[in-house]
Amino acid sequence: SRLRLSSRPTPVHPFPVSPSLPFHLLVKRDDQTGGPETGGNKIRKLDFLLADALRRDSDTVVTIGGIMSNHCRASACAARMVGLEPHVILRTREAEADRLHGLVGNVLFERLVGATVWTCTPGSYGRFGSAALTARVVETLRADGTAQRPYVVPVGGSNGIGSWGYVEAAAELIDQMGGHMPDHVVLATGSGGTMAGLVLGFILAEEAGVLERAPTVHAVGVCDDPEYFYNTVSSIVTEMGYVPPEGKEIMSVLRRTVKVYQGKGRGYGLSTPEELEFVRSVAVRTGLALDPVYTGKALHHFLNFVVKEEKDIFEGSTVLFWHTGGGLGLFDKVGELQRWEKEDDRNIGGHLDEVSPIRVVDMYKKP
Repeated sequence: SRLRLSSRPTPVHPFPVSPSLPFHLLVKRDDQTGGPETGGNKIRKLDFLLADALRRDSDTVVTIGGIMSNHCRASACAARMVGLEPHVILRTREAEADRLHGLVGNVLFERLVGATVWTCTPGSYGRFGSAALTARVVETLRADGTAQRPYVVPVGGSNGIGSWGYVEAAAELIDQMGGHMPDHVVLATGSGGTMAGLVLGFILAEEAGVLERAPTVHAVGVCDDPEYFYNTVSSIVTEMGYVPPEGKEIMSVLRRTVKVYQGKGRGYGLSTPEELEFVRSVAVRTGLALDPVYTGKALHHFLNFVVKEEKDIFEGSTVLFWHTGGGLGLFDKVGELQRWEKEDDRNIGGHLDEVSPIRVVDMYKKP
């Protein structure tokens, strides 16, 4: 079963990020699956996950992510929409604790809907893992009587239930394109569930004869390494019940359809000046905002590294970039985007002023 919290289908249109691209670039606007509360790729997964929570008569949702987690924001808001109490665990360095009180970006929406925010350090996250941390919160809630039937949503909503949202999204794209499917689909990947669902959806369509050949999925990892993601996708599609054709191994089937690249740059949630400049330039050229953690990082790496190294593969083809949302993360990068220039400890101008000047309307002096 599934809920219908997401707005679908999301549009597809040309994406002219640069006049020198050797291929035709489209964008699939999954940033438009909802408003600022639930927009982005996570709500497609939550349609299935929260349906499962309600089926189990749960009263509370517990999930986990980084301090600026799009998933935690969408989970908290969606939980409220269906009458469940939200609890989010945010991976937070001690130096970042003030950001929980600063009401920036995703954190604002989590607190606005009254989610209980739990924190853990990156060290605890690495030592114990997300499953143990969510289990501890569940244990605490049951012990103090806060919740009787908590439901755990995994990191990113990425498991064999949530990923059905992107099997469905693959079918949606096939229907939208009307026989003119892109040759390549590009997306960011962090927890692997969106990639797993899309890849499985395209594989099933090819095996059923709906597609003559599945598009090649190019997934740019914003954390971890490619082997981790191949193994994660294999685990998720196995959990979903996929059995490869006789005589074929599941990993060989997956690797025929998906290529994973390491594109995390400085690390998860950390931006280079080049990545932020790319986000800014795309916004100026197209009017579309990418986010600094996922979409901006992924498309920057794809165009500046993958395409340059494998240009012959893409030349003359049609490439679709799957925009997974996350725009609220830009609020956390205001200082880095502006790059203030200082004089006597005063801000006298910044990088954004070069492309977006601020001028006073003078009604007393003629032009």
